Amino acid sequence: MIRKALLLSLSILAAVPQISLAQQADDGVFTTNRRTFNDLEPLSFQDIKNTIKPILMEMPSVRGVVNNENGDNVIVIIAVRNLTINLDGLRERLNTRGTDRQNEYDKFYKAIRKTISNGDPFTPENLKVVIRTTDALNDFEQQTALDKSPNYVLRRPLFDNLEMAVVADTKTSIAFMPIGRLHDLSLTEEDAFNKAIKNMNDAAQSIEFKDNEGLYYANAPAGFAPSLMLLDNVINTLKAKYPDGFAVAIPNRDEFIAAPLNDSEALKKLEEVAKKDADGYYALNKKIYTRVDDKWVAIEPNK
Repeated sequence: MIRKALLLSLSILAAVPQISLAQQADDGVFTTNRRTFNDLEPLSFQDIKNTIKPILMEMPSVRGVVNNENGDNVIVIIAVRNLTINLDGLRERLNTRGTDRQNEYDKFYKAIRKTISNGDPFTPENLKVVIRTTDALNDFEQQTALDKSPNYVLRRPLFDNLEMAVVADTKTSIAFMPIGRLHDLSLTEEDAFNKAIKNMNDAAQSIEFKDNEGLYYANAPAGFAPSLMLLDNVINTLKAKYPDGFAVAIPNRDEFIAAPLNDSEALKKLEEVAKKDADGYYALNKKIYTRVDDKWVAIEPNK
């Protein structure tokens, strides 16, 4: 009797379909206290932006991450050069069944870092210095402001209405160095200026000068001519050419003109050129300068 009951129980059990652990997991029957990627909620573009923005903001040279008017699927990374990023591909990968989301984020960050790094001109060996007017630098900081926060650049007063600013030369333009990059480069403000001037001074031997009707014109790269005033190698070249003293004019961003201090006719020409060429958007000033106790001092030779 007992044997018949046992056989009946076994036959009933055999008739019940068996479900594997894998099938149970797929059907949601078998559960554990660990949530898999398969049952994560789909991410919206805003979800993704909320995740990546803090990481992107920590990257060197990044000043901001903003939305783009072309749609929710696009962001713009404000850096040395702005990067427009379409998030469609990232969102598709993040929402693919079985994906490792953190791995996808990490690959995205790596690609962005590489792109930013490849376009970043701010390395210690690439720093230079330019001379600009205070008004021009103020305008630049306001024009490149982000969320009403000025883009403060590394600058310091020089003399009169002029200041010097640390920059990096790119293939297409001169990039002003934001103050925040000092931390990325492990430099102090003094370090950055010293390095920028040294870089230019080391290359100053390649600067050519040409005589033109008693005046001495420097053939310097566009935008950098006035910076020659800051270079010992250039000053020593002028001392050798004019042992009795010299005067210099920097009427605009592209001119550096010298003349002998003991030649009244040459000084008169220098004044005329300085006044004439200190005009337009790139003007600096109309003054003439000479060296007194190793400092530049403005002079008025005909008064």
